[in-house]
Amino acid sequence: MRNALMLAALAAISFTPAGAVPSLAATAAVSQQAVWDELAGIVVTDEQMARSSNAMLKAMVDGLAADEEMAELETAYPGLLRAFSDALKPMMVQEAQRIVPLYRSDLAALYKANLSASEAAEIGVFLRSPQMTRFISTVAERNAMGATARDAMASREISAESLSADIGSAAIDASLQVDGADMKFIKDFFATPLGKRMSALNAQKIQIDARWSNYISPEAEAEVGPLVIEAMAQHIAKTDPEVAAEVRKTKLDTSAN
Repeated sequence: MRNALMLAALAAISFTPAGAVPSLAATAAVSQQAVWDELAGIVVTDEQMARSSNAMLKAMVDGLAADEEMAELETAYPGLLRAFSDALKPMMVQEAQRIVPLYRSDLAALYKANLSASEAAEIGVFLRSPQMTRFISTVAERNAMGATARDAMASREISAESLSADIGSAAIDASLQVDGADMKFIKDFFATPLGKRMSALNAQKIQIDARWSNYISPEAEAEVGPLVIEAMAQHIAKTDPEVAAEVRKTKLDTSAN
């Protein structure tokens, strides 16, 4: 029986296509790549993306509320902006799910090009520390994304400068809110050679942030206009079916162009 098992194993090895069994070097490379991938996943977590999406949507709705024409519509049909927000939220979540793997891949490439695997692992430990976790959470809570939303509402590309301004403002606010011992721990790390190298990557990282902030998938691009108009039409139809019908005609006309 033992010989039969050995023969079966030998047969399996003999008929394995060349390259199908990874070499030790390839295995090590994959293992190292996982370190940079993990760091990218720590920097851009699912929770952070969800918070950013919610903050961005709120900032956009606030921007619409300040628009004179939209304010008149909200007065005429109370709750219209809420209908707009509720319609967009699921789509934004789905779009984030499409984008995040690509976004993280770009970040992992940045870290791989500038950090050794051991350095990436050390930064990962720092970012996962209770002190940094609390700070990052506070920054996310304080980031109203006002400058970013203004870019989006003005139908222009979201700039790295706007992203930096929003993050910088939130970080300053957060630094005043978190415990002093936490801030000392964080400042001490960024004063180290590795911390300084990590900080030096911020300019490149913010460009990656901007690239993916401006990306919209073909699926979302096709969906967003009809989705928003239909949500608004459904809300208006509760009190004014005739106007709602006109809104839907606008949707059909837009789709035809």
